[in-house]
Amino acid sequence: MSYSIVGIGTSWGGLAALTKLLGDLPADFSIPVVVVQHRSPDSDHLLGQLLQDRTALRVCEIEDKDELTPGTVHLAP
Repeated sequence: MSYSIVGIGTSWGGLAALTKLLGDLPADFSIPVVVVQHRSPDSDHLLGQLLQDRTALRVCEIEDKDELTPGTVHLAP
């Protein structure tokens, strides 16, 4: 079975599990990852910076209609 996307949804309380999961993914993970994380609107890019420090994958904030790229963690607003 093959997959074309990995979707992860969590509340702020799931941050430890999210960082563990992303930290365990290999640098050559070839599937786009989309994360929807409940967070404060004034948190700026803190989540992206935090996750980037804990994963070998590229982490980016996405907006509507952005293209999903393999090996990247895409953070929904």
